[in-house]
Amino acid sequence: AQQMQAWSKWIHDKLFAADTSLPQLQAVLAQAQTQLQTWQKESRPQLAALDRELESHTIALNEAAATLTAAAESLVLGRQRRINTALDALFQTAETLYTTRMTHALLRGQRQLWAALEAHLSVLQQHLQTLTGRVQA
Repeated sequence: AQQMQAWSKWIHDKLFAADTSLPQLQAVLAQAQTQLQTWQKESRPQLAALDRELESHTIALNEAAATLTAAAESLVLGRQRRINTALDALFQTAETLYTTRMTHALLRGQRQLWAALEAHLSVLQQHLQTLTGRVQA
């Protein structure tokens, strides 16, 4: 979030500076697109790691649920302790899975935002090239 705020401030300052020329604007847009592409590229391994974590946490949750079922069906002596232990493990696993899902969703949302911004900057760059061509003609 801080990275995006700093980036937004940087691009705003560059685009709306009074002394910025058309070629400088083109350079700023190109640099901004490059930064967005870099962020997307750098986030791919993190997204893949989160995918693997989601899979392992889902398996762990299923195992914790099976352990709880086994504890509930066990002999009466010590059953409550086994159920409590299994419930603790189940809730911890569910919380970890939830946190991982939220992190995964946040990263996917960021990547979608970066892709949309990159597409928007591409359109702006095309318009700027057209404007530059008309001004020079």
